Amino acid sequence: MKKIPEVKKSKLYSTFLKTRKVFINSRKYSYRCRNIIIAAVIFLSLIFISTIAASCNAAADLNSSEMQYEDTGNKSTSIQEFDGDILVITGSTTLLEVSLGWADAFMSRYGGEVTINGGGSGEGIKALTHQTTDLANASRSIQEDEINYAIEHDVAVQENIVLVDGIAVITSSNVEIEKLSFEQLSKIYKGEIVNWSEVGSHDMEIIAAARDSISGTGEYFLENVLRLGNKNSDDYYSEKYIL
Repeated sequence: MKKIPEVKKSKLYSTFLKTRKVFINSRKYSYRCRNIIIAAVIFLSLIFISTIAASCNAAADLNSSEMQYEDTGNKSTSIQEFDGDILVITGSTTLLEVSLGWADAFMSRYGGEVTINGGGSGEGIKALTHQTTDLANASRSIQEDEINYAIEHDVAVQENIVLVDGIAVITSSNVEIEKLSFEQLSKIYKGEIVNWSEVGSHDMEIIAAARDSISGTGEYFLENVLRLGNKNSDDYYSEKYIL
């Protein structure tokens, strides 16, 4: 395998990685959904993808000791520590809000500038490979072709799991239905089931919404719900359902 050149990271970069768990409760977000129908709750790993100086193993586990940080409660001694330093994070919109919370809490305590950009998981990983961002937010694992592309650009990557979330399928209040199976959801999003009467509700057209291909959540839903985990399938969302 081609040797990856050593990448020297700033102290701001490594400190932010180690301290983000301290700030996980720095903001609380409330999302209210009415008439939630849980067809399935799919748990996703939300990850920071970063460049590293060694191993090209994108699925490497982060040693738990590296995730620990002692919060001394002494804010005044380090508030200016990273003034003048910049850290850029790009990618998943799923991680956007919590990353903004982490960044605000980190900057208020240590100084420095942490810039958070959205764009989707795929865009974040691409930016990391092109070295226009320091960290990539992703709501999915990095794919094999993305690993190979990174290696071609002399960039090694490592995944750091920071959170776990779930996907729920919801309907509007006028749809009377208790549950949907994976098979029914697959057919709905492929456009094979087009009326709610086909799944036990009233005679109404189904109007669904799905994330596009740059979204890690959208890709996960595509692979595990619409394609039902079949890696050889080339089924895709009905065009009218893409947001």
